[in-house]
Amino acid sequence: MKGKQKAKTIAEFCIYRWLEYNNFVLSEFNIEFNKNEAVIADKHGEILVLVYENGDVHEKEF
Repeated sequence: MKGKQKAKTIAEFCIYRWLEYNNFVLSEFNIEFNKNEAVIADKHGEILVLVYENGDVHEKEF
């Protein structure tokens, strides 16, 4: 993702807000959305999965 992206859903909006609140430099990550989940990957291939549920964003546990 390059530059500031616009959310297309409430889930995307809340996940972007969570990332910004936690000081992620959004232009440094690849973010892919699937319904209420986002897969965030860094340049080293490490990933974080965030889930929007019941008005809250949390990390997905594997």
